[in-house]
Amino acid sequence: MEIGCRLGRTHWGRGLATEAAQAVVARTRAELDLGRLVSIHVVGNEASARVMVKLGMSLDRETVQPGTGRRVRVYAMDL
Repeated sequence: MEIGCRLGRTHWGRGLATEAAQAVVARTRAELDLGRLVSIHVVGNEASARVMVKLGMSLDRETVQPGTGRRVRVYAMDL
């Protein structure tokens, strides 16, 4: 299962992505029978990478996004 969010630039840097993602992780652990969560960010978007690390995710791999050719990093956590 992949989690992610997009925020308008005016909302960046306020902790909203971290807060929302923490709520998703907590609810996923409590209510869903999933073994793993992943999240993906475009290489260079270090703010998103920091959110993933705060959640307890680790870098799983770097790959290329199909259709766009953009380099992305996949972070993952076992539940």
